[in-house]
Amino acid sequence: MIIACPSCATHHNLPDDNFAHDGSIIRCNACGHSWLEARAIEIVDVSHDNTTTNHDHFSGSTNLPALAQNSDHDPDTEYEATRIAKAIKQFEQKQLKAKARRRAKIRSWMALAACICTPLVLAATFPETVVRTLPGSIAVYDKLGIDVNIHGFAFANITHQYLMANGTRVLAIRGEIINVSGTEKMVPSMRFTLRDKSGKQVYAWSLNGVSKHPLRTGTATSFLTRVASPPKYAKDFQIRFAQTGEIAKTAFHENNENRPGQWSRN
Repeated sequence: MIIACPSCATHHNLPDDNFAHDGSIIRCNACGHSWLEARAIEIVDVSHDNTTTNHDHFSGSTNLPALAQNSDHDPDTEYEATRIAKAIKQFEQKQLKAKARRRAKIRSWMALAACICTPLVLAATFPETVVRTLPGSIAVYDKLGIDVNIHGFAFANITHQYLMANGTRVLAIRGEIINVSGTEKMVPSMRFTLRDKSGKQVYAWSLNGVSKHPLRTGTATSFLTRVASPPKYAKDFQIRFAQTGEIAKTAFHENNENRPGQWSRN
């Protein structure tokens, strides 16, 4: 049976046995179009002579040929055409529903990706805002190596030296604080930390009241802090601005015991 694709008119030769009684879905190898193709209907050409001869065997049936000739519709053919059209419509509706489900699934995945990516983009674009809202997130930025300046101040010219005062070993740390923000503001309290060679904190203290007056934009102020008898195994130090719970704390050792009298500040 030779059939033609209704989309690209490519002809295909398929065996009649491949077609089901109710029709089969055919996909064109050339353009990929699919349609419902029914099994061929055998049409018998009845000549006028045969019709007349056959009707001679029936009495009173002289008008039958005329009725057959004047009939505009073949009921079987019309039923078959209706059935095929209905099957094609159902197939197209099924295809549209499947396409709608695929699009809905894609939209769901895109929405999920947006929900995941949006916070990450905001966190990377506005780290200062994130840290102000969630102070604990500063630890995450530190692990990622991202320096987040939420205070608007920068440290400069940091130096340190060990001195001997009345036989006591003293560590002195000095430097400058610069207002790099766009507004005038007070210098927050500072936090100093001594660490051993593995990076573990072994000693810490706070420095409050660095400046008695607000620091104007672009200006700097100096600071100096001293700690007596620092741990001998302290290898380096870290300076940052103190968090809310650290401002009122005095110096403490690695065992968190307060040690008043072993540190001083100017």
